[in-house]
Amino acid sequence: MEGMTRTPAGRARRPGGSGERYLTPRDVAEMLDVTEQAVRAWCERGLIDAIQPAGHKGVWRIPASQFAVSPEQLRDIVEKIRAINRRLGYGETDDHER
Repeated sequence: MEGMTRTPAGRARRPGGSGERYLTPRDVAEMLDVTEQAVRAWCERGLIDAIQPAGHKGVWRIPASQFAVSPEQLRDIVEKIRAINRRLGYGETDDHER
C-alpha cells in the first residue's frame, strides 16, 4: 500500500488529492489550549484521526474536518469559557493536559 499511512486506530488514508485541510499538532494544541506533546500522544493513541506522511516519522497531519468548528471559532469559544469562568470566580480550568 505504497503512499498510504495508517492512523493508530488502523484507518488507512492517502494524503493529498482530496482537498482535505490538515492541521499540525501545534495548530491543534493552540486551538484546544493544551501542549503539542498532548496532541502527539492523542495521535499516537488514536484518540484523534491523524496521519504520518510516509518517510516522516514523528510528523503528524491532522484532518481539520474532524473538528465541528473552525480553529478560529474554537479559539473564540475557549476565550468565552475563560471569560465566564473569570466572571464567576472560577479562575483557570484545571486542565491535566497542560
